[in-house]
Amino acid sequence: EECWKIMYDLLIFHFMETESKLQGKSKAIAVSIAKGNDRLSEISRSLNYKMDALSTYLRRMIDIGIIEKAGEGRYIHQDPLFAEWLRLKE
Repeated sequence: EECWKIMYDLLIFHFMETESKLQGKSKAIAVSIAKGNDRLSEISRSLNYKMDALSTYLRRMIDIGIIEKAGEGRYIHQDPLFAEWLRLKE
């Protein structure tokens, strides 16, 4: 049982460290993607952001390894467990 607790604590620490890389609009975008808004238009609509304004944030999030492009205009989290944690946390 202690082993599971240690693993859980390490996982939560990793998620919190990853989340700390996200601030402001980047965090809102990450949460939106985690909630299933994976297309540029859906992210834009869910946050009431202009689509062209999202590209800078999405590119940065790709560069730091939070999300990845998954086809034409689709974005997903590189770590599905982090996405689920983020979705449930919000």
